[in-house]
Amino acid sequence: MKSKPWLAPALIWTSLFAHSSQSETLNPIEIYTRCYTRMVRQVPNEADPLFVGVKSGTKTAIDACIELFDRAKFSPAGVLQNRTSGEAKSILRTFHNLHRTWFQSPIHVNPAAGDLIRDAEEAPLYFTRAAFLPEAKFSSVVTHGAGLSGVRDQKKYPNEENPFLAQRIVSYQNDYPYKNETDLLLIYSKTTLENNSFVSKGVDVMRIKPSQITEVGDLVGVKASQSLKLSSFRPTIRNAGGAADVTEAQKAMLLNFESNGHFGGGILGSQAFLQNNANLINGTLANGFSDINRRLAARVFEDLLCHQLPTLTTEDVSPEVDTNSDYAFHKQSTCMQCHSSIDGLAFGFRNLFLFTSGPNPNLNSQNMGLNFFGFARLPSSTSATTFALKTPQGRLNYRERHSKRKITANFSTLAELGSKLAAGQDLYTCAAKRYYQFFTGVNVDLNLIPTKNLDLRHRNQVLKLGNDFKQSQSVRTLLKAIFASPSFQESNYLTEEDL
Repeated sequence: MKSKPWLAPALIWTSLFAHSSQSETLNPIEIYTRCYTRMVRQVPNEADPLFVGVKSGTKTAIDACIELFDRAKFSPAGVLQNRTSGEAKSILRTFHNLHRTWFQSPIHVNPAAGDLIRDAEEAPLYFTRAAFLPEAKFSSVVTHGAGLSGVRDQKKYPNEENPFLAQRIVSYQNDYPYKNETDLLLIYSKTTLENNSFVSKGVDVMRIKPSQITEVGDLVGVKASQSLKLSSFRPTIRNAGGAADVTEAQKAMLLNFESNGHFGGGILGSQAFLQNNANLINGTLANGFSDINRRLAARVFEDLLCHQLPTLTTEDVSPEVDTNSDYAFHKQSTCMQCHSSIDGLAFGFRNLFLFTSGPNPNLNSQNMGLNFFGFARLPSSTSATTFALKTPQGRLNYRERHSKRKITANFSTLAELGSKLAAGQDLYTCAAKRYYQFFTGVNVDLNLIPTKNLDLRHRNQVLKLGNDFKQSQSVRTLLKAIFASPSFQESNYLTEEDL
């Protein structure tokens, strides 16, 4: 592992600090300037009370750094206490942009209605909420029980435009039947039951109020996402094969279909996280080892725990090797090292599937309104015969990166899965590693045992930060420890051995 600093913005660092191979401890003003430029992305104002306090010696640089972070603190309502402060908005923007980078699948905005109704940045919002809402524990990123949406201020706040028009994702054409409309119109295939059989009623249009549209502008807070129920809607299922229990499940979902639901476990049950990472296409149900959301399961380990799979050993999975299986990966222990972790977790997502609201997903051919994509949950029972309708039985199975402790636990809901992840260590060590890298530029590889003393020193620092973070559950406390660390306070970030 070779440690290299991320010195952005480079021109600021070059002008403020003289680097050399011989590490030197920065003076208090230099330490405060370093944390300020990282969080605000500007040089500090020398007339600012925090700068003055550090310069005069009445305030330590570490206290000033953490008070600077506090300027972006949320109120109990989840909104910046300093809502009109450009500095507070910059700090919040810096951290939220950092949290966005923690997910492999890119956050993409498409012209369908989904990203107008559901915040495409929902997944990183859980990290941002945990960082700036004082009463929120960090574990809430995988235990919070509701979906999230950003609170954003347009430049004209509080006199803002209709958010549908402000986003300019799509405009109604002149030949559009509702060309003078200023609200989002959502299309969905309407279905009713007659004589216990489905009867199509064509396409219906639902008006979405401006208050239901994803906000645009500067991020200033986090709020719960809104429910969006469709009346008399039957999602298309492609691979049911006429199964009677699937038909009955569709009937049970027909009225007041929740199209923007959250499924528990914070990020795990987030609509945006599910849609960004699922590998099963629209209308396809999970079907045992043949069809499951393996990519989604892998992303849980990689995006939330910083795992580079596999973590299991050949000895761990040898009881699961089946040379008579119909699946090739069951026959090799090297394959099962990954599949044992991924497939067990994916089985816990079995009752979730991707749907589309309209009969035609091609936006260019729509002539009534916009289509909507989302995840829905099938009603499940122990007596069901179809795999996707059986009560979810997932298994969390991995080894922690540092301790090598084997974690094996069953779960039936995503809330249970989130609680089990929160009880482990890797969730916190992963986040500590990422914050440490952002503030020091040192990317500690948790998957390798260092061979150099300096690399080992950084690794041990991150492991200690992660252990303490699990206890404190406070991003604020974690950052204060990073600001106080030798790596942050040394001129060369301790990226080279002292000569």
